[in-house]
Amino acid sequence: MNKQILFIAGTHGNEPIGMSLLEKLSNQPDVSTLYKSVIGNPRALEQNKRFIEADLNRVAPGDAESPVYEIARASELIGLFRQFDYVVDFHETKANDRIVIIIPRLSRESLAIALSFEIDEVLIWPPSSPNATTEPLVQYAPFGIEIECGTKNSFEHTLENLAEVTTKFLKNGVLRVEENLSLLPTNFGQKKFYLVYDKIDPHEVEGIDLQDFKEVDTGNEKFIALLFGKHQGLKGYKMRSLDKGGILDII
Repeated sequence: MNKQILFIAGTHGNEPIGMSLLEKLSNQPDVSTLYKSVIGNPRALEQNKRFIEADLNRVAPGDAESPVYEIARASELIGLFRQFDYVVDFHETKANDRIVIIIPRLSRESLAIALSFEIDEVLIWPPSSPNATTEPLVQYAPFGIEIECGTKNSFEHTLENLAEVTTKFLKNGVLRVEENLSLLPTNFGQKKFYLVYDKIDPHEVEGIDLQDFKEVDTGNEKFIALLFGKHQGLKGYKMRSLDKGGILDII
């Protein structure tokens, strides 16, 4: 049975790499029929803005009756998810040149699809508040992940790498997803796992040169800096490494 794959581009309208990826894939006859795609936020994409009224990737599950465009759009997209087996949402950051996987809701299903991409760094990023009522889109897809693409120094280089790993997933990796569900403990390979657990307080890092994915010692706490989020006026986020053997313990 062929699995139905949905790729999302343009969830944030000022992140063009997802659209560029879809254009590249559409020119490859051997993979262009292996997935469907959707523009997450076409209005924001048209205006080259992150969003129009609200961050589309922070308002799920949304409300079809909402007068706020992104809240209604989130509900529409989640309805679309029900038609697909796997959902991958492509994002872009200027913080680095890495390609990483983000799992907003860790489950065996989301981990299985993450393991099927040849991307070595996996960020487990639960809601900042356990009582959060609005969340990222792919939390509402059982097999759902985000892929964050760093284009700090070279958009084209990152795009080439992204197209390569995505093509490999479409050709071969998708066959491993079901296998990864039952063989998870043995399929971690070279992947490195991180837990994103808090925002960086600007006051605690005064005078410290923050570097992305590098350890920070404030004197009170040690953490790994993740410098996403500057578009929101944030310094970044705190991460810690996760032992591979303990990943399944927190599902």
